[in-house]
Amino acid sequence: MDKQNFNQTGGFPLKTERLSDMQSSWSIFNQLGYIAGNLTIVQGCLVSGLNTGPGYVFINGELYPFDGGSTLSRVKIIEEKTAKEFENGDNKDVVSKFRVVFTNVVQDSILWASFTRIKDLKTLQAEVAAKAAATALNTAITRIEKLEKMTRVFVENGCIMPWGKAANTIPPGWSAYEPARGRMLVGRDEAIPDFDTIGETGGQKTKSLTKANLPANNPTTDAIKLTAANSSFGLKTGTDTWVHPALINGDGGTAQAIDIMNPYQIVEFIHYTG
Repeated sequence: MDKQNFNQTGGFPLKTERLSDMQSSWSIFNQLGYIAGNLTIVQGCLVSGLNTGPGYVFINGELYPFDGGSTLSRVKIIEEKTAKEFENGDNKDVVSKFRVVFTNVVQDSILWASFTRIKDLKTLQAEVAAKAAATALNTAITRIEKLEKMTRVFVENGCIMPWGKAANTIPPGWSAYEPARGRMLVGRDEAIPDFDTIGETGGQKTKSLTKANLPANNPTTDAIKLTAANSSFGLKTGTDTWVHPALINGDGGTAQAIDIMNPYQIVEFIHYTG
């Protein structure tokens, strides 16, 4: 901002040019209004019922006092000039005062609804901080809700997890799922009767084969019955065929059950119990 140094000796040249310089110096303050923006309520102008109180508004680079009064839809800038008598006796306008008032005239007026009320910086800072805190809180809540959905299977006690350490190290809130001990878990399949019911158990570690498990095959074997007294047993001459073939039966095994276990590693199945 420009400054005027009046405190000098030798006779300060106080002329109209100096006064014009002074006016130019303080007119720079109008530029501060652009911090708020054009067509803004800088101060006051509070609404009470059908009336609006006085205050200050910023219009096109100038800060104007606002009279207030009965609230109308439009406002306008009015200028009031004051004349002074000069040394030569002439009266000339030397003071121009501007203010903003409500009006019903459309020409050269501005819609009152076009004005925006500006909050002070402290209020804005507090609101920004509160909004940032609220945003952070909402983000945290969103993450928590997502985690709750992801872990719902544990809360509902329907999830079984493998635990690869000793049973006495199971975390608090979790317990060994005893129904799964010594068993493999199989996914439910409605198309397979053995696997269509949750909680159903079945299967065995070993399998003893029966005749029904053998391949469908019925071989025959021709043999000579050495102890036969009847001479009709043996080779029939003239046809080269065996007469009354006898089946030789041998020992088929010890019926030991077959181990059908796949390679495995023992874990403790646990579930959440709260």
